[in-house]
Amino acid sequence: MKIFEKDSSKLKLKEKALGESSAKYPELDWVLFKNGYVGEDITFPEDNYYQFEILARGSKKLGEDVRLAFKIDDDLKLPRIIDSEKISNYTFVEKIPAGAHKISFHFEYDHQVDKTQLIGIDNSLNTLNNLYPSGGNELYLGKLSVTKLFTGTQRTVPSQDYQSIQSAIDASLPGDKVLVLPGTYNEQLVVREGVILTSRDTDGGDKLITLSGDNLPAGSYGENLIQKKIAKRCLNTIIDGTGFPGYVDARPMVDFPKGITAATIMDGFTITNMPPVNHTLPNHAHTIQCRGASPTIINNFVCNNGSSGIGSHSTLTSKKTQIKIEHTAAPIIKNNVVFHNSGAGIGNNNYSNALVFNNEAVNNYSSEGYDTAGIGIQGGAYPIIEANLCHHNDWAGIGCRNEAAGSPSHLLMPTHPVIRKNTCYKNGLSIDEAEGGTGRGAGIGVDGAGSQQYRVIIEENICYDNQMAGIGIRNNSQAIIKNNKSYQNKLAGIGVSNCPEFTLLKENIICANELSGLSVINNSAPVIFNNLIYENSFSGITFKKSGRAKLLFNRIYKNKLAGIGITDNSNVEVIKGNLIFENETVGIGVKENSEVTGIYENELFDNKRPGLALLSGSKVSEIKNNKIYSNGILGSPNIVISNVYKHDKITKLINNTISKNAYTNIRINNSNIELENNLISESENVGISISASSDVKAARNIICLNSGAGIMTQDSKLELYHATMYDNGSQRGAAVVAFNADIVLKNNILSNNKIAIGGNPKSITTDYNCFWQSFVPPIYNTGPNNIVKNPEFIDEGKKDFRLAQDSPCIDEGEIISGINEDYLGLGPDMGAHERDEQ
Repeated sequence: MKIFEKDSSKLKLKEKALGESSAKYPELDWVLFKNGYVGEDITFPEDNYYQFEILARGSKKLGEDVRLAFKIDDDLKLPRIIDSEKISNYTFVEKIPAGAHKISFHFEYDHQVDKTQLIGIDNSLNTLNNLYPSGGNELYLGKLSVTKLFTGTQRTVPSQDYQSIQSAIDASLPGDKVLVLPGTYNEQLVVREGVILTSRDTDGGDKLITLSGDNLPAGSYGENLIQKKIAKRCLNTIIDGTGFPGYVDARPMVDFPKGITAATIMDGFTITNMPPVNHTLPNHAHTIQCRGASPTIINNFVCNNGSSGIGSHSTLTSKKTQIKIEHTAAPIIKNNVVFHNSGAGIGNNNYSNALVFNNEAVNNYSSEGYDTAGIGIQGGAYPIIEANLCHHNDWAGIGCRNEAAGSPSHLLMPTHPVIRKNTCYKNGLSIDEAEGGTGRGAGIGVDGAGSQQYRVIIEENICYDNQMAGIGIRNNSQAIIKNNKSYQNKLAGIGVSNCPEFTLLKENIICANELSGLSVINNSAPVIFNNLIYENSFSGITFKKSGRAKLLFNRIYKNKLAGIGITDNSNVEVIKGNLIFENETVGIGVKENSEVTGIYENELFDNKRPGLALLSGSKVSEIKNNKIYSNGILGSPNIVISNVYKHDKITKLINNTISKNAYTNIRINNSNIELENNLISESENVGISISASSDVKAARNIICLNSGAGIMTQDSKLELYHATMYDNGSQRGAAVVAFNADIVLKNNILSNNKIAIGGNPKSITTDYNCFWQSFVPPIYNTGPNNIVKNPEFIDEGKKDFRLAQDSPCIDEGEIISGINEDYLGLGPDMGAHERDEQ
C-alpha cells in the first residue's frame, strides 16, 4: 500500500537546485542537484516496515560512481550507488515507528579536482585525466514513492495453526508477516516473496544486548570478542541446524529463491549449527543464501556454522562464452553479527550488488586452508560495503578479488566494490593462535580487482593492528584509496604490489606501522597525493622494483628510516610538492639503479641523514625548485650524490635552496652533475664537495656564507660559470679549493671570501672573473680579463646579489656557448644575475 508518491522536482530542496525537464525523459521532471538533498516530511500511519523507491540516473565523471544516501530524521540508514545513466529504480527498506519523520536523499561526491596542482612532468596530466576524466558528477532524481509492506495477515509461530516456521511461510502471501515467538527451531527454511519473517519485539524484545559470555550459544569460541549489541529477541529466537545433513547434501539454513525482492524481510534471529559443507563444490550452500535474490536481512546473529554466514550471488545464464545475468542478487544486509563461521562471514560473488551496511564480521575462518575474509567480494561483484566492523578473521577483514582470467567474472565486468567507513582490526589471525597459526591477512585486501572503468573504491576506513598491511592491493588491481586511517599494522600501512596503472592513493593518514607506512613494489605505479605519513618503523614510503609512480603533495615525517626510500631498480616519474622532515635517516633516498625523472618543489628539513641522497647507480634527471635545509643532524650533508649513473641525461639541480647544514650542503662523488641557479649557503663546512672522478658543470649559482669553503674539489673536473660566491671560508678554506682537479672559472664574482682560490689544482683556467676582498694567489689569477673591483650588490646583507646599476661587472663577461646566449646589453654580466633579473 503506497502512502506517499511525488516527483522529486516537487520535493523540498535544501538548496536551490538546477531544474531540468528532459526531452529524453518527458514523462518525468528531473532535478539535477549537487552537494545537497531532496526530502519531505512524511506521516507514517503505523509502526511498520516501509519500502522507499526512487527513480534516478547518474553520470560518473571522476572515476567514482554517484552516491545517494538515504536518511531518516538526519540519521543515515542506507547508502546507494547510482551506477547507471539510464533511469533505474533504487530501493530502501526500513522499520519506522508511527508519526511524522523527515525522509531525505543526500547526494555525495559532486567535487571538482584542481588538476593543475597535480601536474608533474611529461604525461602526468594525462594519467590524472584518466583518474579524473572531467568535471563533477551529476545526479538526476525522479519519483519518490513510499510503500507500507505489512498489509496482510500475521501468522504466529508456534500456534495452533502453525507449529513450524516453514508451515507459516508456506501459507503466507506477499505482505503477510510470520511472527516467531522465542524458542529454538530445528528447521531449514525457504522464504517466499513478500513475506516478513520476524521475531517478537514486545516485552523488551528490541532491547540491545551485549553478545558475550552467557549470551553466546554453547560451544562458541572467542568470548567477549563481539563489539556490537543486538536485539534481545534475536538471541531468544534461534534457528538451529543440528542434525541436518552436511557436505554434498548440505542445504542453506535460510534460502531466498531467485527473484526475491527487498519486500521480503528476515529480521531478528540467531541462525546457528549449520553442518559443514564442501567449499570446493560449485553452488555449495551458505547459511543464509541469496542466489539471484534481493531480500532484506537485518538484525540477525549468524554464528558457528559450517559454511559462510550470508552469501549473495547473482545467477547467470551461459551460451558457450556468452554470459548474462539471469537474476541479480542485491540484498540489503544490515545490522547483523556474523561470527565464527567456516567461510566468509558475508560473501559476495557472481556480480552481486548487495548493500552490506553496519554489520560485524568477527572470527570467521577456513577449516580447509583457503583464504577467508570477514566480508568477501569476488567474481565481478560490486557491492557497497559500508560502516561494518571486521576483526579477528582468519584472512582479511574485507577481502576483494577477481577469479582467474577466462572465468565468467571477466566476461562482463571485474570485481569492483565500494568499501567505505569500515573498521578492520586484528585480522589475519589463525583461529587458535595457541595451535601455531600464522598471521596472513590485511585489514582490507584487494587482489586483481577493478579496472580503469570499474575501480575499487576504498575510502574513510580505519584499519589497525592487522597481521599484514592495513590496506593491501596487488596483481593489477585498480583502485581509488582515499581518506583512510591505517596504523599499527604488522606490515605496511598501505601496500601496493604489481599494480601498474590507474590507482590513486589520496588523503590517507598512515602512521605507526611496523614496516613502512606505504610500500610500493613490483612494477606498481600509483598516484600518491596529499597523504599524511608519519612515525612508521621503517620508511614513510618504500619503493622497490616499482613502476612510474607519482608522489605529489604529501607530508612525510618522523619515520624510523627514510621519508621516501627508492631502491632495487624502481622507477618513479615525479616527486613534487612534498613536505619531508624529521625522519631518522634520509628525507629522499634513491639507490640500487633506481630512476626518478623529476624531484620538484619539495621541502626537506631536519632529517638526521641527508635530505636527499642519490646513490649506487641511481638515475635522476632533474632536481628543481626544492628547499633542502638543516638536514644531516648526525653529520651528513644536505644532499649526497654518489656513484650515480653517468648516463646521457645528466642529473641537473636547478633553482634549489640548499642551506644550513652542520657538515656540507652538497657532496658529489664519482658522478656527472649540472647545477644551475641554486642558492647554496650557510654550511658549517663546505658548500659543495666534489671528489672521485666527478664532472660538475655549474652555472649561475649563489654560493655564500659557507664556513669551510664554497666549493672543494679533488681528483675531479669543475666548470664554474656565472657564480656569485660571497663570504665563504670564514673559518677555514676558500671560495674554491682544488686538489689535483681540472677547474675552469669564468664570469664569476668572488667577493668577501677569506681566500678566492686555494689548494693545488691539476689545471686551472680563470678569466672574466671579479675578485673583491678575496685573496687570489697570483698563480691562479692568470686571465687578462679578471677584475678586482667592488661588484656593487644591491643588498648583500639580505643576500640580494643582483647588480646595482653602476656595477663594474655589467657587460664584462665572456660569451660562452650553451651558458649565456640570452644576455642583455653589450655582453653578459659577471655573477649569477643578469641585469634587471627579478
